[in-house]
Amino acid sequence: MSVDTLQRNKDFAVVYKRGAEGGRKSLRRMQFESANRGNVVMQIWLGKQYLNQSDHGTIALQKLPDLNDMTTQQLGSLMAAMSSEDLRAIVDLMETQIAETMGGRLPRQTHRPALPAPNPSPDHVVDATFVVGSDDE
Repeated sequence: MSVDTLQRNKDFAVVYKRGAEGGRKSLRRMQFESANRGNVVMQIWLGKQYLNQSDHGTIALQKLPDLNDMTTQQLGSLMAAMSSEDLRAIVDLMETQIAETMGGRLPRQTHRPALPAPNPSPDHVVDATFVVGSDDE
């Protein structure tokens, strides 16, 4: 008998669909029973089918905004989310780059006058001291 003949017969189509649904239910029940008995392969397969799990990981990369475009608050939030190891690595890298541009070791203290106020007078100039690094290094 051809497939077309079977599909045209409404009674057969109903009986066939009911039998196929019963078969799928039975198979699904056996799969869950197998997973419940500890079949790890079945647990993984069912997780992929029903829970949208995957054994393909995704890595999301986020491009940081230009630091010049960030507010102080945004920069603070970014730094607060970093680990202490990440922050130490950034400081070490900055120290190395500064030392290289200065042709050697990084000086421990630098004394420079602050920028004058828009209307320069002796009352508006403040001496500033910048300390980079620590003495125990």
